[in-house]
Amino acid sequence: MGAQLDALKQRLIMSVGTHRRSRPLSPTEVSEGLMALEAEGMSAGDIARMLQLEGTSMLGRFSRLRKLSPRVEEDRKWRKPGSPSGRSHSRPTRTAGFTPLPVQGRPPSPP
Repeated sequence: MGAQLDALKQRLIMSVGTHRRSRPLSPTEVSEGLMALEAEGMSAGDIARMLQLEGTSMLGRFSRLRKLSPRVEEDRKWRKPGSPSGRSHSRPTRTAGFTPLPVQGRPPSPP
C-alpha cells in the first residue's frame, strides 16, 4: 500500500489549500483520503503539516463532510466545471422579475 498511500498524499496536497479549478479530489474525496491517512496512523498535526496548513481546523471541516447526506454529495459531483461551488451554494440566486420579500426591519434590496 506504500505506493498507493504516496499517490493519495500527492493528490491530497494538490487538492487542499489551493485555488485551482482542476483539483484531483472533490471535498468529500479529500475527507475520505484524510480518514485513510488517520487509519494508517498519521496524526492530525502530521497531516496538517504535510498539507502545509496552519493548523488542524481545516481537517475538521473536511471530516464534517462525511456527515452530509449522500444526496448533497451526488449533487456536488455532477456540478459542471466553472459553476458555483462550496459556500456559494448557500447563497440565493437572483432571477429576472423576482422581487425578494422584505426582511423584517429592512427594505427589500434592489433587483
